[in-house]
Amino acid sequence: MESTLSFGGNIPVDADNTAREGMDDLDPIIEVGPALKWYFLGRFTDQYLYLRPALRAAISIGLPDDVRTHFRGWRLSLNLTYWNDALFGNEQWAMGANTGVNFSDAEYHDYFYGVDDDEARPGRPAYEADAGYAGLGLSSSILYRITQRLSLSAYGRWGNIAGAAFDDSPLVETENNYTVGAAVIWTIFESDERVDARYRE
Repeated sequence: MESTLSFGGNIPVDADNTAREGMDDLDPIIEVGPALKWYFLGRFTDQYLYLRPALRAAISIGLPDDVRTHFRGWRLSLNLTYWNDALFGNEQWAMGANTGVNFSDAEYHDYFYGVDDDEARPGRPAYEADAGYAGLGLSSSILYRITQRLSLSAYGRWGNIAGAAFDDSPLVETENNYTVGAAVIWTIFESDERVDARYRE
């Protein structure tokens, strides 16, 4: 078992968003807190599987108007991660997969999904979010090492908030979110001692 720090965050959201029209913008969020890792396949192999609970405090930063910070609540995530650094014994290929569930307190949910009385309008009633389940996510990635310094990567992610504590908020427009992407990774410099692949998160 290992103890680590966990980080996360959200980008700012403009009120130009249809559901939030006329509401205040959402400031960017930084999340930080402790996490633990329990390994199931050993700690010194090319493939590993671990369970990672993490508790993070969420803090918003009032950019670009000012740099004031505000506490926005707590988030708890529980993730199961698998990584294979030599797929089918071939060190040029690597792949990983992750599944996780999230829980948050009422203050965090209300920051994103709450509607104050003065922000209510036809089709968008006032709403106060509850604490509890905040959705699940599934993701996977694959990596191909062309050379020691150049790699290609592709990834995909599905998020779902069906049954979440806030899924009846008038600001929720869909219960599913899909993300796909690709990357070219070029390592400019590399230290003599390399970090174990288990720490590349």
